[in-house]
Amino acid sequence: MKLDFAHLSENKTTYIDHLFHAWIIALALIIHGIFPFVLTKYASDKIMNASKKTNEIRKSSVKNYP
Repeated sequence: MKLDFAHLSENKTTYIDHLFHAWIIALALIIHGIFPFVLTKYASDKIMNASKKTNEIRKSSVKNYP
């Protein structure tokens, strides 16, 4: 099995930074799953912000990005 870190380089992040953010969101989802009234928008807001950041990075690095 070959490890492909293209996702990390495309998003200009490190393995540790990516792992940290993924674990934080995962923990928030676990807490929300147990207590549905807690962190009702936290994970979705974090994912939306990450998506916006990723799109900005891609737009800046690709000329014909939609």
